Amino acid sequence: MIVKNWFDGGWQWKIESCVALVGALSIGVSDRVLAQIVPDNTLGAEASVVTPNVSIRGIPSDRIDGGATRGANLFHSFEKFNVGEGRGVYFANPAGIENILTRVTGNNPSNILGRLGVLGGANLFLLNPNGIVFGSKCQFGY
Repeated sequence: MIVKNWFDGGWQWKIESCVALVGALSIGVSDRVLAQIVPDNTLGAEASVVTPNVSIRGIPSDRIDGGATRGANLFHSFEKFNVGEGRGVYFANPAGIENILTRVTGNNPSNILGRLGVLGGANLFLLNPNGIVFGSKCQFGY
């Protein structure tokens, strides 16, 4: 009798409900994670390098160095690229670089809620085929 009650549909439903609840709570928690910029491995030895928690213009920021240089263009590639509210993300601008082209290869849109800029005068292009969401407090430039 105990075995029958353990394996009847009631217990299975309760376990599935608990799993669904844990999954829903995990989604809510993941929105608050600060790890927002994840380079992918498509550029090999020329991969982007992210230095987190650097103060730039008085706000906590991530500085992006590295990338693949081709003439006056600098290429970066990321699995995830988001800028949190109250934070900044700045790309280094090596001498001779006129354009910084950044792509996102992951499956999620990019959320730009803080400040996005270049430490120099290069043009910045951000491409994400899954979309880019700009928050009401986003800013651009140095």
